Amino acid sequence: MMCPFLCSLGSRRMPDKYKPEQIVEDVLQRISDGSIHREQRTIKIARLVAALAMLAIVAVAIIDAPPSRAPDLTGAAEVRSTVQADGAIHIKIADNGDGQHVFRGRINGTPVTFVVDRGSSKVSIPLAVANHLKLPLGESHQAASAAGAMRVYETVIDQLDIGGIMMNKVRAAILTELHDDRIFLGMALLRAFELRDKNGELTIIKAAP
Repeated sequence: MMCPFLCSLGSRRMPDKYKPEQIVEDVLQRISDGSIHREQRTIKIARLVAALAMLAIVAVAIIDAPPSRAPDLTGAAEVRSTVQADGAIHIKIADNGDGQHVFRGRINGTPVTFVVDRGSSKVSIPLAVANHLKLPLGESHQAASAAGAMRVYETVIDQLDIGGIMMNKVRAAILTELHDDRIFLGMALLRAFELRDKNGELTIIKAAP
């Protein structure tokens, strides 16, 4: 019963273009007239263009990436708070020899370098350090500085640690043109303490609760 079907298949004529001898002839013809080489060149050029496009995307991503820099702890004094008999907490910070009181602390658990800056109001953070600390950039405004105009972003620090004294939800300013590795503590923060200077040593005092 299947013979007519098989016979009909066997009787069908294969198109010339599928015959082995025709395929070989077509390939030889394309080699002789340079078609295959042109196709290979086209593929190579397409691959090169794709690779260059990928490099351009990577370069743009690197250029557009926000600056990030870990705080430099070099030269920052280790400080610890001590509880006095009256319940007050004292933190003593020695002068670093340049008239500054520089010490180590933490922001959201990450070690940073603090500088006592009684000439400014807010806590000031360089943009690159803020990015390293993953601090959010809030509302911004233009401000004047010795280097010219700069952009200032508002932010809130979840936890700020000064020698073991913890402060939560501290408002701070992120400065785009502050090229430093340190964080400057202004009077908006320091006025919560009593400050005593003696022989180059600064004592930060938190009153007993």
